[in-house]
Amino acid sequence: MLSQLKDYKLAITAVQETRWQGKDIMDMKSHTLFYSGKEGGTREFGVAFVVERNMKRNVLDFKAADERMCVLRIKTKLQNLSLINAHGLTEEKGAL
Repeated sequence: MLSQLKDYKLAITAVQETRWQGKDIMDMKSHTLFYSGKEGGTREFGVAFVVERNMKRNVLDFKAADERMCVLRIKTKLQNLSLINAHGLTEEKGAL
C-alpha cells in the first residue's frame, strides 16, 4: 500500500477497515501511521491516517475517538485544517 501512495504522491491518506486494536502513532520508514481501533475484543473496523514522513512536522494534533472515527489537525500556510476520518456502516450491515 505504501508504494501506491508514493506512486500517486499522496501526502495524507485516510484509510478504513484497518482492524488494528488500540490507539497509537507508529513511525515507519517513509510514513507515519496515526490509527484508532477497538480497545479489545474482535478485530473489526478501525480508521487511520497515513502521513508522509516530511509532512509529519505539520501535524498539530491527533485525536482517536474510537474504531470508527479519528481527527488529524494539520498546520497549513493560511489556516489550520481538521481532517475527519469516519467509517460508516453500509446499508447491508444496518444500524447498530
